Amino acid sequence: MQGRFNGGGGRGLLNGYRAENFALAELALLDVKTGQVLLQSDGQAWASLERLDVPLESNVYPVVRRDVEMPPIYPTSEGQAHDVLRAVASSEAINQAVMHFSESWKNVRG
Repeated sequence: MQGRFNGGGGRGLLNGYRAENFALAELALLDVKTGQVLLQSDGQAWASLERLDVPLESNVYPVVRRDVEMPPIYPTSEGQAHDVLRAVASSEAINQAVMHFSESWKNVRG
């Protein structure tokens, strides 16, 4: 964790770790009488969590990042950091799956 997201080393060298979470969401519309899939879609997303290795008060860590161009998310406590990581990745995947489902639905309906 050498500050590479904000200008390459501006924060200096800090001991810590990075965890990544990848999420997949799949949606399907089924015909309950036949069990046949009428429409399906999926969405994929990722998020990363950066934490300091030592218990140090910081307003910069822990931090959850989704994309370099998207603003970071700062969990309110160390204890919630992993939950925030999973929630961010899964929410992004579900949103993407719903968007793809909506597009497919519009194409089917004409």
